[in-house]
Amino acid sequence: MEFLFQSLSAITPLSTAYKNQLKQFVIEKHYAKHQLLIGQGDKMENVYFIRKGFAVGYFYDEEKRVTSSFWSTGQFLFTALDFAINEKSSIYIELVEDSIVMALPFEHLTELNTLFPEAKAIERFLVAEQHKMYEDRLKDFLTLTGENRYLKLTKAFPDLFQKLAQKYISSYLGITKETLSRYRAKKQNLKISFLLISNSVFINQFEAAFEFL
Repeated sequence: MEFLFQSLSAITPLSTAYKNQLKQFVIEKHYAKHQLLIGQGDKMENVYFIRKGFAVGYFYDEEKRVTSSFWSTGQFLFTALDFAINEKSSIYIELVEDSIVMALPFEHLTELNTLFPEAKAIERFLVAEQHKMYEDRLKDFLTLTGENRYLKLTKAFPDLFQKLAQKYISSYLGITKETLSRYRAKKQNLKISFLLISNSVFINQFEAAFEFL
């Protein structure tokens, strides 16, 4: 619970009474790798917090799987519509590694909102962050090249390629697998070039110092 409290405290100060009540409502669940958290057509009845693990949201366009979202350790998992209307989910949400997830049922969230001002402030903040995430993603598609979207994604999730197949990452970026492979190769070549230049500079400096002695 302490990790959850730290994340919530970063949004707004928490009263002892709120934390004690939250302890009574939150349920900790363990999920195995590739286990579904939500299936298409299920109702999302909880707000989730990923204590440990990684989740992927996706849907099917005809028979093609399209990746839509990522959530990592320390992030809250929900969709903004869940706070407004309790409709069936249009996406699948899958844990792609062994994960520990904390769940707060919406019925208890409503109760917390009526009792504690900080609960309502947290809800407003999380919904606003979710809207911002969607707006940023749309803006990225309109203004950034595929390569720049790739670089931004790998900065946000440095170990993403160790968690997910390349074809699912390319669908999130809106590019082909072949294009993604070229971006990765280019990035790797730049790293190698940087290391070679750094080593060359170090050797030259070392030789100059040795000659001075």
